[in-house]
Amino acid sequence: MMFKRSLRQIVVIGFVLALVAGNSALLFVALDRMIQASSWVKHSLGVQKDLASLHVLLVSAETAERGYLLTSDTTQLAPYHQAIYGFSERIDRLRAAFNDNPVQAERFSEVARLSRERLARLASVIQLHSDGDPRAAIDQVRQNDGSAIMTRVRAMIAEIEAEEAILLEERQRQNLWAQLGLYASAIVFIFGSLALITYVYMSLRMQLRERTAAAASSATYAETLDESLKALEHERNEIAQINDGSNFLQSCNSMAEVAALSAEFLKGLFPGYAGSVSVYAASRNQLLRLSTWGGSNDAEVFSPDACWGLRRGQPHARHHDKAGTPTCSHLGCGSDCDTICVPLIAHGETLGLLTLARLDPVEAALNDIELAKGLPDRRRVEMVARQLGLTLANLRLRETLAEQSIRDPLTNSFNRRYLEVIAGKEIAQAARFERSLAFVMLDVDHFKRFNDLHGHAAGDAALIAVAGSLQDNIREGDWLFRLGGEEFVLVLREVTRQDALEKVEQLRAGIADLTLSYAGGTLPRITVSMGVALFPDNGAELDELLVVADRALYASKSSGRNRVTLASANEETPVAIAADRAA
Repeated sequence: MMFKRSLRQIVVIGFVLALVAGNSALLFVALDRMIQASSWVKHSLGVQKDLASLHVLLVSAETAERGYLLTSDTTQLAPYHQAIYGFSERIDRLRAAFNDNPVQAERFSEVARLSRERLARLASVIQLHSDGDPRAAIDQVRQNDGSAIMTRVRAMIAEIEAEEAILLEERQRQNLWAQLGLYASAIVFIFGSLALITYVYMSLRMQLRERTAAAASSATYAETLDESLKALEHERNEIAQINDGSNFLQSCNSMAEVAALSAEFLKGLFPGYAGSVSVYAASRNQLLRLSTWGGSNDAEVFSPDACWGLRRGQPHARHHDKAGTPTCSHLGCGSDCDTICVPLIAHGETLGLLTLARLDPVEAALNDIELAKGLPDRRRVEMVARQLGLTLANLRLRETLAEQSIRDPLTNSFNRRYLEVIAGKEIAQAARFERSLAFVMLDVDHFKRFNDLHGHAAGDAALIAVAGSLQDNIREGDWLFRLGGEEFVLVLREVTRQDALEKVEQLRAGIADLTLSYAGGTLPRITVSMGVALFPDNGAELDELLVVADRALYASKSSGRNRVTLASANEETPVAIAADRAA
């Protein structure tokens, strides 16, 4: 009897195993077909993406060229350099992608040739403009047939994309059939597997008593696994929360926004803990408290030496019942609570400090907060610290870039572009409150001869000295701009004609008394000629006032230089002069 049952079991198991093995082979074939079909679909999508990216690079390069020709601002060429950088990579990738299709490869070769030709012409125009010949650059733009080339490129790309769309549709159809085959094989495999499992289960029922101990062990394992899954889910939620908070922090435009947002973000992420975020002052010799939460009373200002975490350049955790671990003196809770200090580091630079302290039981009960058990997970704290560090680094970078865009790099005075922004606001405000403004144009006397005799480096040193003298002797609310070369513009707020004349004369005399040192020697003294126009006496628009101030500057130069000329109250505006000449 047992022999017959064993034989029957062997036959049944053998049949089921053969069924599963055969279906496994079918499943493998179906899976291989689906993978190949998916790979071709991905190939077509990648080709379409790279074609679109190539077109965007060419358009970005053309836009950068126009922006540069219009503004002469080399920062406008950033998209052009990015296009040059990414062009070869796209070309190589697309050429490799079309190796299996000679027709598409031939079309793409034409696209690559035309694209290189277009970029070469853009480079030629940019080089002419950079060499100081903008008129020749514009003439070459007018003579080039760049529009025809780009039209041909778009047409060729459209042909390639149309062919790829047809291929993509066919490959997607093949992928769908492969998926259906895979699903059918999987269903058969599952039912075969279920049949085998059912038979094994029925057989194992006869051995239930022997499996009781194993079942108990399995139950224990299942409980452990459930706890692990819960912990994993909790960690996943924390990571999602950190990512959400990080996205908001990265979007902050000021330290005030970071302070407000970080307090709420960290309070929600670390319930049961008080804490603070501090950042280095510009002097790098102290830290300033940026935000706090949970009733933290950490120091508002403290030295980096007050924190062991900053001293060691790594997180510093302290348990109140653990002897031998030093306490940071900047902490408000002293040595009576569990704390952790984590430096905020980005790109190798320490930017600040994150501090967490476990709330005491009384504080937690008063605020209806669940009492924390020890310190938070260190890995999570360090992850948050990294995000805060990147936020501070990005914010400082944006502030630096914004400052550089409005400053003259040589003299650190504001540039002409910022003059056009500020002057309109200052004129509007002065008109509203019926106040006067003085616009002063000044030019370093004989600067070209100074450069020729002493070199451009010495000329730069002279310009820096002139700008420094002016900046040191004007009020905080006044403005200094460099128009270019040796020309500067001053905007003095709330001054009368007499006040303006006296102040500008003081500035002129201060420059004339400067002692210039360069390369271990002393340079000849320099002087400036200055012309002054007042709002509203000499005009109501920036262009009018600058023309009047420039005319006064010319009068100073014609009268012997090193002097100040104040435009008369009835000085004609550019509009009036134009009318007189027309008459």
